Amino acid sequence: MTSTSLQPKKSRGRRRWLAAACLAIAGAPAALATPVQDLKATEVATGLVQPVLAVSPFRDMHRLFIGEQGGTIRILKDGALLPVPFLDVTTRISQGGERGLLGLAFHPEYGVNGRFFISVTDLLGDTSVLEYAVSASNPDVADPVPVRQIYAQAQPYPNHNGGCLQFGIDGMLLLALGDGGGSFDPGGNSQNTQNGLGALLRFDVDLDPPFIPADNPFLGLGGDEAIFAYGLRNPWRFSVDPLLGDVWIGDVGQYEREELNVVPGASSGGVNFGWRCMEGSLCTSYDGCTCAGPDLTLPVHEVVHGVGDCAITGGYVYRGSRIPELYGRYVFGDYCSRRIRSLSWDGTAATDLRDHTQELAPMSGGSLAGLAAFGEDGAGELYICSHSTGTLYRIDQDCSATPYCSTLPNSTGFGGRIGSTEAPDLSTGAFTLEAWGLPPGTTGIFFYGLAPGETPVGDGYLCVANNGAGIFRFGPLMVGGNGRVAMPIDFAVAPAGFGPGAIQPFTSTYFQFWHRDAAGPLGTGSNFTRGLRVTFCP
Repeated sequence: MTSTSLQPKKSRGRRRWLAAACLAIAGAPAALATPVQDLKATEVATGLVQPVLAVSPFRDMHRLFIGEQGGTIRILKDGALLPVPFLDVTTRISQGGERGLLGLAFHPEYGVNGRFFISVTDLLGDTSVLEYAVSASNPDVADPVPVRQIYAQAQPYPNHNGGCLQFGIDGMLLLALGDGGGSFDPGGNSQNTQNGLGALLRFDVDLDPPFIPADNPFLGLGGDEAIFAYGLRNPWRFSVDPLLGDVWIGDVGQYEREELNVVPGASSGGVNFGWRCMEGSLCTSYDGCTCAGPDLTLPVHEVVHGVGDCAITGGYVYRGSRIPELYGRYVFGDYCSRRIRSLSWDGTAATDLRDHTQELAPMSGGSLAGLAAFGEDGAGELYICSHSTGTLYRIDQDCSATPYCSTLPNSTGFGGRIGSTEAPDLSTGAFTLEAWGLPPGTTGIFFYGLAPGETPVGDGYLCVANNGAGIFRFGPLMVGGNGRVAMPIDFAVAPAGFGPGAIQPFTSTYFQFWHRDAAGPLGTGSNFTRGLRVTFCP
């Protein structure tokens, strides 16, 4: 195995001139304490051919550019898929397997200069990063002739090409390449900084060739000076957190582990993620490797094979506004198991892993099959590319009313039910809460808060928590002879106790009904129905 003893130089400072602009788009989180409960996948485009990416230029709120592996870039404009491709390079590239059009990134000042970059495998099967420009006469069509080549790397095998492109918040273009293919990195490329295989590479496309930034860690040390981090196996998809600048890399494993690696936004580079010496936190015992050496960086999260996972699909840190409860969480998946998960990251440890597969699996009757990539639009909303079905989905908050706290010993009889008689749509101006299975002739109140809870009170459980905003109430009301009670909420007229702005679209609100209940199990005369979690649409 070929190795290198080169030590990276320290950074002389990285520009962060995009941070403020990205934060302005992302906005601030509305609520972080409420757990994500209801997500859905909204079908936004069909008839695509093997989509592998979906991105938007900076500040473009109307268009999403979808890359098809065969070599075409399509535009989804204001919800409609344009019939004419933005760019078609099918005759310029090799296709099939893990080859094709693999990356697309728009210059941070694309709205001014019209420059964008693609990563492909050329007709020889080698990686080529090319610069293109938008047409001077039509913003929805690119000039078909490339401006220039930014980078080239020979590929010894047809797999592990990587090819994802992203701009960092410092304005540098990032490219991830796999180890060159074959099992167990037979060429020892990932630990060899003489070439760009198995590495994250960094370019300043505003310089002249060879586009090497002055603060790249291997500048002047020989080898490939574009390398910023190395020791990767097959970093098929990676992304940059637009707020913090962290680079999240989904690195596909061999037979044992799938990896999530992070290069912090403040990093000066030179990070070694260990392959092929290590697969995740496991030692591989290959010759020439030092297992768990002090110069190796372990993944922030790894997925063990054995339950269907076999090829991680790197995703994005959510910085959109449609799902406040998802804000700041990293969303990722797996091509084989079709699972979609999210986790939190505090800069040191990954925590609070959640599985969203069942929420997103139905996909309007579609399938999670071929979970090849996630995408991100100009507003920070996330998308799912189904490679095998040719469908693009947007991840949305599911506007719904769902009972919860249902296993707790609340109320008498059937436990006291709560529901609604209208869809949770704020635009209708009305929403009717209803509770039943209650002691007839008793009094009670509907109330709500912005967080769930499980607190023993009286003969039942208080299923609404005060997250700092308060708990708001309506009433009192009399339960009818049939054991039912209803409360219309008119959003145009704020009832007594209704907190101003407390109910917001895409934010879960938690309702419950309290009532007098002398026949409760403890005889305290105070009881509750189960809770109702409502996510309102605007």
